[in-house]
Amino acid sequence: MKGVIIAASCACALVLFVLISRYDGLQIKNIIIEGATHVSGEDIKKKIESILSGNYPLWIPKNNTLFLPRSAISAAVLADYLPLEGLTIHRTGLNSLSVEVSERPLSYLWCGDVPNDINECYFVDGSGLIFQKGVTVESGGPLIIYAPHQGGLLGGQVLTRQIFVNTLALFAVAERAGIVVNKIVANDVEINLYTKDDWVIYAPNDMRISSASGVLDAALHSSAFTKDTAFNNLEYIDLRYSPKVYYKYGESNPAP
Repeated sequence: MKGVIIAASCACALVLFVLISRYDGLQIKNIIIEGATHVSGEDIKKKIESILSGNYPLWIPKNNTLFLPRSAISAAVLADYLPLEGLTIHRTGLNSLSVEVSERPLSYLWCGDVPNDINECYFVDGSGLIFQKGVTVESGGPLIIYAPHQGGLLGGQVLTRQIFVNTLALFAVAERAGIVVNKIVANDVEINLYTKDDWVIYAPNDMRISSASGVLDAALHSSAFTKDTAFNNLEYIDLRYSPKVYYKYGESNPAP
């Protein structure tokens, strides 16, 4: 008899739990998306609504605010919308969600493995991940990059992650020195940074590039490049034989 009473009590408790979980006042009815600029907020909302549709075992609604699957929502949305870099979910009351998204900056534009005016261009992030179709732009826009890639287009990888990151470190050193780089062209052997003044920085396309930014920074702070006319008629700076640095001037302006 005691066992029957315990079983009946457990059954009643389970039924009560299911009824409470299905209480309309505990179900998410409203989802607000904030921060979406390059991705449709309405599409993100529909994606989350689809994740919250249906039931867990025992007919517990997936949109129950007490069992909100934050991790599943974040993983699914970020996987489907590559332009999104992050996602934060807040409950605003028992029936509403506020979803704040952060997008990857549109700083780098990959336009194919080799320079070609008919190539379609795609935005890449700071790690070389291809995440969104883009367009070529006038000067002053994103940095243009031509380099080998792996995988497909959306979701593919330009260069390797480490070499891409180190290439951007090299670009940052040039930028801090006031050198305007408007195009990067890489092949299997070297990475070339083309400046708006039509001279080039040559760097190796292998792990030696990890030290290239430091070598370039030291060179640009040396006496060879601190004069006002240091970059006049410069043809190239060559970092491929690091730690040595080679540079060449046109005949009308010999090396200082």
